[in-house]
Amino acid sequence: MKTDQIRKQTNKFLQGYLDEINQITQNASDIDKAGKWGVDGWIVTIHDLFDLQVRTFATVLRAGIAGPWWAATESPDAPIETDPITVEQTNYPRKLNASTFKRVGLPTMTIPPYSLGFEPEILPAGFTEYRIVLKDDRFLGANYKGTVFLTATSGTAEPDQMEVVVGL
Repeated sequence: MKTDQIRKQTNKFLQGYLDEINQITQNASDIDKAGKWGVDGWIVTIHDLFDLQVRTFATVLRAGIAGPWWAATESPDAPIETDPITVEQTNYPRKLNASTFKRVGLPTMTIPPYSLGFEPEILPAGFTEYRIVLKDDRFLGANYKGTVFLTATSGTAEPDQMEVVVGL
């Protein structure tokens, strides 16, 4: 792995960590401004910080277990796929799109649609299964809920909507 790739991955990790700390402090500030601060405000903030620390430790541990990053020749980042999701069979191909997925139990943590993909991207006629692909490791290790839109590739019919809960 090249030095530039390592630097980019490290920067991405640190930026994600700082973004989450900023989100936690912003949430605490919002609770305080709403006049609801008290024991509950402290508990929520401490739980959020503890959750972030556990996920950060898990990420660092995962990186350590993965092996000697300085000797790697390829990027170890493979997209994470969900279990197959089943849909009704149709006689026309459909394009898959997603809404913003929200973490179950922590709806302020969201996965933006650009961090998700699909396998296959276009569901061929007659196919009944697809997988959601996570492209960003910062959202790894939790269950998320969102809506998947299945739109016919030809025509102007309304897209089918499907609410799903996936473990990533």
